[in-house]
Order: sequence, then C-alpha cells, then structure tokens
Amino acid sequence: GESVRPAAASPDALPLAPFPGGPEAGSWVHGVFEHLDFQGPAARSGHRSVAELVRAQGQRNGFATSKFDDTLVSALPGILSTPLGGPLGSFCLGQLSATDRLDELGFDLAVGPGEDWAGHRAVGSAELAELLGQAREPTPLPSGYLEQVRGMGFRPLAGFLIGFIDLVFRAEVNGRPQWFVADYKTNTLGRREAHGGRVVQTGPWAYAHPYMAREVAHKHYYIQYLVYLVALHRYLRWRLPDYDYERDVGGAVYLFVRGMTGPDTPAVPTSPAVPGPQVNGAFFDKPPRALVEGLSNLLERVEIAP
Repeated sequence: GESVRPAAASPDALPLAPFPGGPEAGSWVHGVFEHLDFQGPAARSGHRSVAELVRAQGQRNGFATSKFDDTLVSALPGILSTPLGGPLGSFCLGQLSATDRLDELGFDLAVGPGEDWAGHRAVGSAELAELLGQAREPTPLPSGYLEQVRGMGFRPLAGFLIGFIDLVFRAEVNGRPQWFVADYKTNTLGRREAHGGRVVQTGPWAYAHPYMAREVAHKHYYIQYLVYLVALHRYLRWRLPDYDYERDVGGAVYLFVRGMTGPDTPAVPTSPAVPGPQVNGAFFDKPPRALVEGLSNLLERVEIAP
C-alpha cells in the first residue's frame, strides 16, 4: 500500500521531493526505467504513454491510487536530460538508444572451484577488506571504510553469487565505445537527525559528490558496483575480441535520481584523474584494473603468476 514515508520537503524542493521513500517506491522507479524508451515519449513495453507505464508499475508495487504518478511523470524529463559527467561529460540517458543498453542484466558468479565450495577456502570479509585496500584514485575509500568491511562479519561466500544489474550501456568516449554499469537509487539524501538518522532537510546541495560518496560507503554500494564490474568484465572478456578493461570499460555510474534535475543540474570540476565534471545525482567511479581483476580472481580462487 501507500504506507511508505514521503520524502522530506525543503525551501528549494527537488521535483521528486513529494515522492515516497522505501523499497516499494524504489521498485516502482526501477520498473519504470527498465521499460522506458529513453529517446522517445512512449514506453518500450507496449504501454501507449509514459503515464500509463508509471501507473502500471505503481500498481504492480502496491500503490493502489495515482497520488504520486504526476510527480514521477513530471520528473522524468529532467532525469533523462541530466549530464552523467565524468568521462561521459554532457552525455545523458536521453541520448541512449535501445540498441546500446541492456536492462536488468542477470549474472551468476561461481565463488571458488567446485571441489572447494564446502571447504575452508571460501571468501570472507577479511579477505575482501584486504583486497579493497588496493583501492586508489579516482575514488579513494573513505577513512575507516576497510575496518567497516572487516567488521561486516558475513558468512564466508561459497557456491554462486547471483544478481541483476539495473543497466549496462555503451557510449562513445573520445571516439571509442565503452561499456558502463548503472544503478538507479531513490535514496533521500540530506541533513539527518542527530539521533535516529531520519532525513529532516534535503535539497539540490544534498546530492553533490561528497554526500553521494558518503552514501556509497554507508550502504556498501562500493562493493556492489565492484561485483557488477566483475560481472561486466567477465561478460566482455567472453564477447569482445581483444577485450581490454582499461580501453573497453568506462566504469560505474550510480544515479541518485532525486538529485537529477536536468541540463542545469549543479556540477563541479572533478579531479585530474577523472576528466569531466562531477554532476549532482550522478556518482561516477572506475576502479583500477587490479582491483576488478583481483576481486574476480578472489572469487574464482585463481592464482596469478607475478
């Protein structure tokens, strides 16, 4: 139902400020983007209009009335026209054709050789933290993050790691096609209460790069998109002749859609290691090859000769 909490408003409210939060609302937005034709007004799933698609996905996720339909429909043009920044520069989702995107790409990654699935060589949090310690620019790990990963205490992984990537897309960078992974995030960022953590004020400023980076670490999205890039790395290694990670993979773009308001979305110059701007709502990172290949090898339990 519509018992999920509404997003907090602010004096300079964002278009999606009235839109609810919670997992049902997040699934609603994901469903819309999965079936939306980014380059045209109609949906790709047989719906006659964007409004019809939004309503159908809302009902599918438990929103029985159309209270928030117009909010989402009116916000979509701004989201689709927001520059993605980083090496993509002014490129936006609205320029992405159906032939250059894969929606909800499924993957299953074997963790350890078959004979060791029940053994002591399964991957644990300490090993993951040790590998993440290799992280370097363009996006250094936040202070204390490795200790946080070590303390996660998840059971050692063995068997298969299964998931779906919201969006894999291809775009030209410096005249060459590159592949990116993207994930749609409906998180409400902003100032939080000292106790309880509830967002009490939000606005465009809340989706600047430092605040997105804090959320990426807090929610372990960093590990999530590393796994996604391992899946993409293996996929392209299989599909592209003479595949090379540095040349063919663009990186990960995490789309905090509440902060994406159109061509004039605030942006700041990025570090010399990443050409292009850091745009509010579009968090970009390309982990180094050693880290992606290291995680792939850690999962496969393959030793690489020096």
